[in-house]
Amino acid sequence: MNFEITRCSSEEADFIDDKIVEYNLQKVPAECENNRIVYWFGKKMTDENGKIVAGCLAARTVWGTAEVSILWVDEAYRKQGLGSRLLADVEKDFKE
Repeated sequence: MNFEITRCSSEEADFIDDKIVEYNLQKVPAECENNRIVYWFGKKMTDENGKIVAGCLAARTVWGTAEVSILWVDEAYRKQGLGSRLLADVEKDFKE
């Protein structure tokens, strides 16, 4: 049998995501709020003028796993530990 690998459309990616959630719920039941399996949230770091200089997009699942999807620090503020501080704050939220 021959198989071909190609890029997914958004709808196909949603289908794959739905299938893994369906499988996971069969193996490890979880109580969901409003049928939400993944809780996405963002964190930002601002300077004294309110300008966003760093940001992070993360998710928590009902199974207790955590995922950081995006971490960004403005180029002018890199190498100053802002990303590490932001990740530590996100990790604290995950642990709570």
